[in-house]
Amino acid sequence: MGQSNVSFLKGQKVFSMAKGSFVNFDELIKTSGEELNLEYEIFFSNSLENAWGYMKIVNGKSVNTIPLLQVMILDVTPVASDDGTNSGRIVKYCKEKMADIKEVFIPENNIRRKKLLQYFEIPSHGNKKMDDLSNRLLHNLILVKSENAPYISIGKKRGWSLKPGISATYESKERYPKALHQTLPKSILNAERPQRRLKSDDYAKEAKNWFYSIFEFGISKKLLYLFRITSYNGAFSRRLGIDFDQIITIKSSENNSPLISAFIKNDTFSSNEVLTLGEKPQKLEEKVELLNDCIALIVDDTKADEVDKRKAALSVMERKVVSKELDVVPVVLSKYSDAQVRPDLGCTLKIPNITCCIEPRYVKNTLEWNDAGYLSKIEGNYSDFKDSYCENYTQVSFSVPESIPPNRRNLYIALVTSARVYDSFYEPFFGTAVEQLVVSWLSSYKEIGSTVDEMILTDFGKCLNDEICSGSFNFIKRTKYIVINQGKNSVIVDGDYIYLETEVVKELAHSKLKLHSVNSLTESLKANDCLNINDQNSKCYRFHVQNSNGEPYMLYTYGISKKLINTENRRRLDLADYQKFLLEYIDFEKNQILPLGITADGSYIGKDISFGNKFNDSATITGQSGKGKSFCATNLLPSLAMLGSRMLVCDVSDSFTRDEVLRALPAEVVDALFEFIEVAAGRRKLPVNPLCIGDCLGLPAKKRRIVSFIKAIAGKLDKEETRELTGIISDMLKRYPKVSSVTTDMLRNTLKRGGKTGHHVFGLISSTLDDIDHIGFEERGWAEFFEKSKRIPVVSFGNESGDNVHSLLDEMIASAFEWQREHDTVPLSIVIDEIKDQCFAEGGPLHTILTQGRKFNTKFVGMTQQYISTSSHAIDVVKEAGIKIFFKPAKSHDRIATELGYKNPTEAGFGYMGIGDIILCAELYNKEDGVNEPVVIHAKAIKFIDTPLYEKFKKEYGIK
Repeated sequence: MGQSNVSFLKGQKVFSMAKGSFVNFDELIKTSGEELNLEYEIFFSNSLENAWGYMKIVNGKSVNTIPLLQVMILDVTPVASDDGTNSGRIVKYCKEKMADIKEVFIPENNIRRKKLLQYFEIPSHGNKKMDDLSNRLLHNLILVKSENAPYISIGKKRGWSLKPGISATYESKERYPKALHQTLPKSILNAERPQRRLKSDDYAKEAKNWFYSIFEFGISKKLLYLFRITSYNGAFSRRLGIDFDQIITIKSSENNSPLISAFIKNDTFSSNEVLTLGEKPQKLEEKVELLNDCIALIVDDTKADEVDKRKAALSVMERKVVSKELDVVPVVLSKYSDAQVRPDLGCTLKIPNITCCIEPRYVKNTLEWNDAGYLSKIEGNYSDFKDSYCENYTQVSFSVPESIPPNRRNLYIALVTSARVYDSFYEPFFGTAVEQLVVSWLSSYKEIGSTVDEMILTDFGKCLNDEICSGSFNFIKRTKYIVINQGKNSVIVDGDYIYLETEVVKELAHSKLKLHSVNSLTESLKANDCLNINDQNSKCYRFHVQNSNGEPYMLYTYGISKKLINTENRRRLDLADYQKFLLEYIDFEKNQILPLGITADGSYIGKDISFGNKFNDSATITGQSGKGKSFCATNLLPSLAMLGSRMLVCDVSDSFTRDEVLRALPAEVVDALFEFIEVAAGRRKLPVNPLCIGDCLGLPAKKRRIVSFIKAIAGKLDKEETRELTGIISDMLKRYPKVSSVTTDMLRNTLKRGGKTGHHVFGLISSTLDDIDHIGFEERGWAEFFEKSKRIPVVSFGNESGDNVHSLLDEMIASAFEWQREHDTVPLSIVIDEIKDQCFAEGGPLHTILTQGRKFNTKFVGMTQQYISTSSHAIDVVKEAGIKIFFKPAKSHDRIATELGYKNPTEAGFGYMGIGDIILCAELYNKEDGVNEPVVIHAKAIKFIDTPLYEKFKKEYGIK
């Protein structure tokens, strides 16, 4: 018999175990014992340790030997839960055959109390002493096998189990032996960890391709997936004090629900079972409490009128959000619930009809595959993940946009932090576009109601706005006499209501809202003060109208409040007063109309600038920097050129460089129409000789050309000085009757000999004459310049223009205008990119063009930030322009609003004017009467490529 593993002392009772070589218990009994002067008990086994017995030894002799068990303890794993409720040990054992290995979890209490036989499927011996000995034996074996064994720690709930600074483990039943499953918390037992079920390299590559293809063509799908990623990061955000304190309600069509669920659901993956609002509140609460670090997706299975049932379920979520008991991202997929969630707790996301290249079940599998990779990387690189999360959290939390209300701040931080962490830690995916979508969504407000009427009203409002946006209606202003074009769905508009035919409203109620009766809709409208009730207290409003043939009839309508109409569509309604100015493509083919804007309904507005009309077609473009002035002016240039105007564009502040022009126009337009001339010494000369008189018709024209040149540089001269200067120039021209151009030296000598006035004028212009000599000029006049240059020459003066008077610019413009006075066979457009510092003195070329240019078919186009100025004479002069294009004003909102005919800036709409939004104050083309009429109207600045003139350009230049 083998030696015991303890030392034996004389007279001491010892409990121990011994191991020896024997064939069976009979052999052991016959040969047992060696005499010792002590008494002890021994548990012993055979050499395989799968057969155990008990022996009592007294004075070295075995006095009692009992066979007990046939069992082999293979392994013991201690188990401890975070809260101490599930401590115990997993015991791996077998009985007779090694192939029949089993595992069993034994609670620590039963181990201490030595109640163990039942766990090994060993029946009672029928003898209390033998049962006690067997339990003692098993207890001892378990303790021995437990020494130095690694233990398993059980988390409290599914989701992340964090050991700060050490590790992060995602809790789910998959990470525990099956023997533990029956003892796990329900939260972990009912949860599944995302897995990569197929792990081959080929499948991994295919799954990654599927993952990216899922998110093609639809940024809304990325936002849904961001909810999912954010839910996985819940434990980390909560440690930083960020709770999910909003209920996300997603509104979408019923057909889209399965696909949206596939994008969101991440509590289990082998089951399609979801939480529903139709469940009893207590049951729903119990199920939600089991979730952690995932999305609590709740699908609305209630009917429209099951308000109380829906409210009871939602109150469970609201209560938990307020008490901060939720460890999940709560998402409700519902058509109605957003109307019943508390306004301060609800964020409604309207999802368009998203599509996907694969079925929802494959979406679910593919996203699970990607989730598994994300969670595994966090576990394997916890330190890096923690650093990334903290760094991005800090950046995001200190830069929350002001547009996001305080109650949505936490949700913004959680979402954007998760997006940035995913992109930097795992792989680039979300990007700034998703962040912008989050800002846009969380910045929007929505009135949330709690009645069936309000829910119906919400659906109707959306439906009505969709119909208006799609162009289904023709709007007519309410007047004493109304003519209805019966070929269209005509809608009458007044200050507070729009009047839709009763049959149109019935069709919307039945086909769009799925209501059994239009009365449900009209009652909802009436209950919310959104229906115009007539004098007889009837919901139906009647109009005496005429059809297009002049035949009278009665029109039955419902008056719908404009409160249901969104801002964009209200702009469309406002156009009811402007129908005669709203042009279609075909209107441009019949007339020389300059496109100036696009209205909210997509119509064009413009001005007839036909040659010979003698209209004031000069244009001023004003507004804040960065709102689109240069873009607007640049797009006007090719339109003017394609309408036959000669062009002279003067660039004094680098607004019309080639790079800037290419930002507004396609390269084919710039290459075909534009020529960029940079005037400077050593680069390009002045493109014309400003003193050329060879094309003048007679001596008076020659005198006017030279005198205008001098005055443009010298500035304003009094009448006597002008008279004497004209005489000096007349004498010079008589002395040189055959010269085709006056040289600068000739002009210098003439003025020096011209007495007091000549010397005075010479002193004013000598510096500019020196500049002209230094820069040089091409030996040609304006006729040759316009003939040989491209249609839009852009002359850049840069620093060569001198002081604020811009004398070189002024003499060029004066020379061109004087030539145009005698050669106005086609229009001339003179464009300057900044008018603030130009000379608009009376008698100067710019002043003359603005006040008298229409007589010679000459128009001026200029830009400025300020429209109201007490210090700039130029601003006052440019107000003479017949076309004024206002972007959002930089200053003086009240005065500008008043000048435009509005009561205040709010009525003018300055507050919602964004980039490209304009107010046009001009005489616009009236298609009904065929004339230009003054009007003030809101629009968008137009792009040349969106005008019919672009098609004309492509035909002329052979562009496909």
